[in-house]
Amino acid sequence: MFETDLLNQLQMSRYVENGDIDVRTHLANLVVIKEQLTEIGSPISDPSFASYIRTSMSLATSFKPLFTALATALHTSGKPTTSEELIWHLTEEANSKTIEDNINKQHEAMISAHTKSKGKSNNLKGKSKSKAKAKDSRHCSNCNKDGHTDDQCFTEGGGMAGKAPEWWVKKNGGKSKGKGKGKSANAAE
Repeated sequence: MFETDLLNQLQMSRYVENGDIDVRTHLANLVVIKEQLTEIGSPISDPSFASYIRTSMSLATSFKPLFTALATALHTSGKPTTSEELIWHLTEEANSKTIEDNINKQHEAMISAHTKSKGKSNNLKGKSKSKAKAKDSRHCSNCNKDGHTDDQCFTEGGGMAGKAPEWWVKKNGGKSKGKGKGKSANAAE
């Protein structure tokens, strides 16, 4: 390529956040152009190349704090940042942003999973409560007790008469107490 074409590419190159290429690729492309200029006998100075890098990153608002910090360091030390240092800082900042984005995505996934599982347990709790309420609202007209219906009743005249489990027989002494007597419900579980 001709010198003017390469210089034009260097001057017009812009990094766009969330664009087609990442920061590392963008910076590598700039370095390739600089090397091509050197190969054809038109090297550019390091301060000029650092300026091209800064200009190419001007649309990337997330890197503005880094450039502000570097400008402050320049003002304090009086020593300009080399293109190599600038590329290193930009690459480190890009790496930090990538790691932070990955951590945020993982946290969002964990929160989402936790929220979904918590929602499911809340739904189950709600179902248990409504089921318990439904069980409590059942009433046996055979023994006049709550918690079961006529067809589930173990007392004489109930649908399960003579089929009582052992625990119920022991609890009730093997006798049916008749209607309305006794404190516990006689439910087939």
